[in-house]
Amino acid sequence: MERMRKIGLLVLISFLLALIICLPLFNKWLNVLLRVSETERKNNKGITFSIQHEDNPLNKELQDFAALYNALIENQKEGYKYYEIYSQYLENFSEQKEFYSAISGELENQCSAIDCIQISKNVIDDFHIKILKGSSLLENDFILKKENEIPILMGNLYSSIYKLEDTFIFTYLYDDYTFKVVGFLEKGSQIDSFDYPIDLDKYIVMPSFTIEDNVEITDGLKIHYANKTSGIIEVLEDNKEIFYSFVRPLLENADVFITCSGDFTEPAPHYGTLISIRNTDTDVLSPLDGVTMEVTECSDISVTVRIVNDTDKDIQCGEDFCLEVQDEETGEWRKLDEVIDNAAFNAIAYMVQKDSPYEAVIDFEWLYGKLEPGRYRIVKTVTDFRGTGDFTDYTFTAEFSI
Repeated sequence: MERMRKIGLLVLISFLLALIICLPLFNKWLNVLLRVSETERKNNKGITFSIQHEDNPLNKELQDFAALYNALIENQKEGYKYYEIYSQYLENFSEQKEFYSAISGELENQCSAIDCIQISKNVIDDFHIKILKGSSLLENDFILKKENEIPILMGNLYSSIYKLEDTFIFTYLYDDYTFKVVGFLEKGSQIDSFDYPIDLDKYIVMPSFTIEDNVEITDGLKIHYANKTSGIIEVLEDNKEIFYSFVRPLLENADVFITCSGDFTEPAPHYGTLISIRNTDTDVLSPLDGVTMEVTECSDISVTVRIVNDTDKDIQCGEDFCLEVQDEETGEWRKLDEVIDNAAFNAIAYMVQKDSPYEAVIDFEWLYGKLEPGRYRIVKTVTDFRGTGDFTDYTFTAEFSI
């Protein structure tokens, strides 16, 4: 018996020594495997289709978006993937803490608009987003349950500010949620498969969740589901026929705007570098049905803005505006720096009546100076006024190039 015990002990010691020796080799092999997988993904020429809804999501039922979403994810096959990647900032009205601003990109105390990105589970899996400490987002984290916390990952720059299991109350698309930190990302984590890399060091990463049947439907959840179906379709280079057999038939009856990257052309006039599949009559995107804003003329010191109201609503706008510039590398928009402090606008309401468009030349040199060559957009508030204390503000943008 004693001899058997000694033999068993020797076997156990031998096994542990072998494990200690082999574990670093296995870990090295696994890291090499992941690097090879990432390299293959970057080198593989694929075609990506970015989807963006044109219609006001509040004019639809959530079930409409859910049906499109289910079709997008249930038909994933070899050579075709659908990724949910959407950057919707979080609003902060109560937390007296520091967060990275979606407007300035800087760390701000009691930041009102916090950089946040919503992603699907396959983004974490396919882009090998690595965790510094804590855990990643699990399958069950992508289902919003009634009165449930939303688990979040925080970018690496937050790892020295907050700790695991910290909770915050933020507003996401008009609804308040409690967010709980479950993990911090490794430094330099990014999503880098598509047109430009998204550096996650300053981001809060939250699950692009689905909802259970007992969750009350709100306007915010409708917009959330519109965002879920405004993702990215990836088709491998040697599977272009998937576009014709699946992607195009699926989307051609939806009010969506599609852009394409990759070597893809089609003879039809609506296809090519810019692909537009739609059943609407206008190329002007609008957050309010029947009301549009566009830039008709521009220079480095002014733009001419035209707002058209094709409804019977009492539409108004003021003199206030701001300018944003598009980053050439990332494609992201940021607010231009003002050349004066404490800028103010006259408190005047202009009526935008049906069949009588509002048109104005907006001089911005006093506020921003002369613009350098680049891609810009003007941002204005347009109001649907129904009576004293009863109105809805909409944010309109119109792009132009210098």
